[in-house]
Amino acid sequence: MRWGRSIIRSRAGKTLVIDLLVDTQGIIRKCFISGDFFAYPETLINDIEKKLPGCRLGEALIMARKLVKDSTLLGITLEDLLMGLRQAYNDAVGQKTLDTIIRY
Repeated sequence: MRWGRSIIRSRAGKTLVIDLLVDTQGIIRKCFISGDFFAYPETLINDIEKKLPGCRLGEALIMARKLVKDSTLLGITLEDLLMGLRQAYNDAVGQKTLDTIIRY
């Protein structure tokens, strides 16, 4: 198992940090999300952290989309969250993507 981390700076100037523990089969085992943004309902980030373990990357991205669908993110966007998940996952499995090379 390896930890992966992403640090995203949103266009609004807020920071999103995602840490993922991914096993050798590519399954997320732990997820921690932090930063200086807001999410409503207040349980949204905890809900995402609880639902992602047991998922592979594609399933995790779908789950995050579903959970954020009826919620509000202030300071970051859904795209920031999804990019952060991809980068942290790829960091854990040792892959480089265009997301890690290209910054907006």
